[in-house]
Amino acid sequence: MKKIRVHVRPRRRCLTAHSLGLLSPALYLWYRSRILYHPRVNSYCHSRPTIMSFRFYRLAALAAFLLFSGVFFPAAAAPAIGQPAPDFSGPDLVGAPLNLSALRGKVAIVHFWATWCPSCREEMPILDAFYVQHHAQGVEVIGITVDRPRARGKAVAYMKGFHFPAALLDDAVKNGFGTPGALPVTYVIDRRGIVRAIFTPEKALLSAPALEGAVLPLAEK
Repeated sequence: MKKIRVHVRPRRRCLTAHSLGLLSPALYLWYRSRILYHPRVNSYCHSRPTIMSFRFYRLAALAAFLLFSGVFFPAAAAPAIGQPAPDFSGPDLVGAPLNLSALRGKVAIVHFWATWCPSCREEMPILDAFYVQHHAQGVEVIGITVDRPRARGKAVAYMKGFHFPAALLDDAVKNGFGTPGALPVTYVIDRRGIVRAIFTPEKALLSAPALEGAVLPLAEK
């Protein structure tokens, strides 16, 4: 493999590598992978001669992933049944404020969906019919679409056929639910803010009878 040399003064090169190391191990590894250390540099850095290779790129990529996704910016864990529901707030698709914590005292259904998701398109009419029928009993529904901002117009047009509000996940000011790993996902939250049921494609499919069994006992309390 052809060695790539970077024309940087040895001492400056060493200081640059060490400075990057203080900021981020991933940046340090990336810098090392791009530079051929020679004896004069080794006298400053006390490093072994290093050549560019895929090994260093893989190591740098792994370090960057662990650094930015797992250390400084940990992903939110999905809530489990019996745990307090996390908060979600932000503008809905028409700009009105949407706040899950403001629904405390009501039975809330939080539904994650997308316009490109076939199963979501099957479940949305079920949710809407249930919402219209039981809204007077204190049942609220919030739809959260994972569509990209560029598809906002499509999501707005799709929601014109439904009665409950929806928001774009990317617009969230607070999102304790994180990003769902699969769609659709539906959370049923009781009047005290506790998650009581979760509907996912892997565990339980959403249906009108399933909603009645999970939500109506909570609405009657």
